[in-house]
Amino acid sequence: MKKISAYLVTLVGVVAIVMGVLFILGAADSQNTVANEIAPLTISQVNSTYDQLSLGVKADPTNMSLAIQKASLSVAKSNLGVIDFVRKSGILSIVLGAGVGILGLVMVVRKD
Repeated sequence: MKKISAYLVTLVGVVAIVMGVLFILGAADSQNTVANEIAPLTISQVNSTYDQLSLGVKADPTNMSLAIQKASLSVAKSNLGVIDFVRKSGILSIVLGAGVGILGLVMVVRKD
């Protein structure tokens, strides 16, 4: 019975590593999609452009063109934040999965 639980722990570790890799790959694909949607801008320019638009909207609140551009960039900023979170979650999943997998292997090798 102990061996079965040890193999299950090892399997959970491997599944966590695979899920972490899938999270990272999904985040990279999503970042490419966001980069294509804001095509004239690069991802590194989103924050500075958003700040400039915020100042422009504060200076002239009736300018709807600036407000629409600011709203679009705020969606892009939030998407980039979610992408960063998913990437970091993938890295954490890989690290935890490696630890759980090693623990499972130690449990398999152990002779108790």
